[in-house]
Amino acid sequence: MEKIIDCGLSRFSNQEHYKVVIDFDSLLTRHSPAMLGVASEYQVFKDLLADEGTALNLIRKNNYTERMKLVVDKRNLTIDGLNDAIKSGQNHYDSTVQAAFKRIKTLWDANSDVKAVALNTKEGAIQKVVMELNGNYRLDVTSAGLQGWVDTLTVDHAACLETENSRDAENENKTTLRMREVRKQIDAIIYKIIEKVNAQIIVLGEQNFTDFVKALNERLRWHNNSLAIRKADRKKGTDETVK
Repeated sequence: MEKIIDCGLSRFSNQEHYKVVIDFDSLLTRHSPAMLGVASEYQVFKDLLADEGTALNLIRKNNYTERMKLVVDKRNLTIDGLNDAIKSGQNHYDSTVQAAFKRIKTLWDANSDVKAVALNTKEGAIQKVVMELNGNYRLDVTSAGLQGWVDTLTVDHAACLETENSRDAENENKTTLRMREVRKQIDAIIYKIIEKVNAQIIVLGEQNFTDFVKALNERLRWHNNSLAIRKADRKKGTDETVK
């Protein structure tokens, strides 16, 4: 007598969990909740499934991407302008100013393509450049007449950091808190459905449940195996990094 296996829903990430739940819904629908004797539980499940989809999509629907593009585009224009100013400064008629420009260019070149590596706002070379221009190279910036550019770049980069940090806060609020509650509720109803089907198999016999149970167990085993492989790959990658 085959019954529904344990699915261990708490082990899955939010994205993985949603895929498991979608499979569960698909099989319930195909084999008819009424025929399986779980019609009332299925209606609760469907409402919670919609809630989980909404919670998962909240980040995609917020305006972070648009806001981030605006501030990054503005910062990149400033980087381009400062880059052009540094290049032209190499030919300055005043040797003292020219020397200041050359020292600044050394810093600039040492960080390769500043705009490219600045794509990672928190870790990009632009962070180092901004700090250096406002610190160790401040006298050179003043001599070269680049203070306006540096001030603008400082403000633009700060806007990028603030926008990214606000995104992080939104993620934590919208996924960790809301998703945690939604998952708790939907897991409870899934386990209730599984418990009820398994109980009916014992009382009524397995004949009316065989196809559903086999199909569901096949999908659950697939998700369990996929999760085990992903965890093993992550652990392997960590071990290799340590070596």
